[in-house]
Amino acid sequence: MKLLSLIASFVLFLDMAWAYTSYRSRIPNGFAVVHDGSSWGAVGHSAPNKGSSINDFGRDFKANGFQWTEALCRGDSDGDGRTNGEELGDPDCVWSEGMEPMFTVNITHPGIFNEDFNVVSVNAGGDEVSAPTIETLVLPTWLAAHIACMMLSWGFLLPIGALMAISFRHSFTDKARWFQLHVSFQILGVILNIAGFVIPFINIETHFKDTHQVLGTIVFAMGVAQAVQGFIRPKKMDKPTLIRRMWEVCHKGFGRIVIILAWANSFLGIQLIRKYYDGAPGNEQVMNACKAILGIQIALVVVLTLASFYKSKPQQANEEKAEESESEDSINKTTHSSGEMNV
Repeated sequence: MKLLSLIASFVLFLDMAWAYTSYRSRIPNGFAVVHDGSSWGAVGHSAPNKGSSINDFGRDFKANGFQWTEALCRGDSDGDGRTNGEELGDPDCVWSEGMEPMFTVNITHPGIFNEDFNVVSVNAGGDEVSAPTIETLVLPTWLAAHIACMMLSWGFLLPIGALMAISFRHSFTDKARWFQLHVSFQILGVILNIAGFVIPFINIETHFKDTHQVLGTIVFAMGVAQAVQGFIRPKKMDKPTLIRRMWEVCHKGFGRIVIILAWANSFLGIQLIRKYYDGAPGNEQVMNACKAILGIQIALVVVLTLASFYKSKPQQANEEKAEESESEDSINKTTHSSGEMNV
């Protein structure tokens, strides 16, 4: 019974989350509503997250059948002097689900009275009204979480974890240490990869419509496949078997390819955000910051890779010298023994 109760609760949660996301997609810029500089996910509620009381816009939205109608668009739910359409970027009330709104910046909350509007008059003739100025771009919470998860996963944890196995396995006195670190980094990286994929998937309605989304899905699938490969690896024998050699080629090659694809897709994502928020104050600064962080992460991986190569050369040289020394000692011993025998 407890199991059935948990399953029912989980299904109800998914249904509510889906409905919440679906409602936001039924109004223009439903995922970009901002109030007091912060993203407001539950547009029809009095608090940013669903669960609070319904605000005036939410009541009007419900009265219109949870659809973006002309009546809802031309109404002024919060009574601050601007229509719902003007606050949500559809001043002419021509938007329908799936369309690009006329405006995608300076989106404000249609259900909360905003005293910053200096409106002279608004009438059916469409008199111009002044819009509030947002001093800096504030990304929606889900988008910021998506970026953070993917940058930590593919920009740091997974590449560094891979380097533990590729380049630094001989740097540890405890031979098992590199493997423990490798597994820990990869597991945490895969968890963040999954979270970073699920977050936008449940927050946007359209999927696989651009290169970033398609490539992101491929990278996500390859990342999960890498983790599965790691758990089903064939046992290492004194003499590597054919299956083990094939597994090593696939696991190592696959890993290198997917990291490069993930980096490329990260830059595509940054360009996509720049295009979507084009013209928003602070857009360039936010995008440049994302690029700088990603660039630093990639540079760190490259530097560590090069450092591992330089570190391995002295080790190889020392090993070769040791082998030569051992050979010379054996020759001297042989010669000395031969001399004693001759005597």
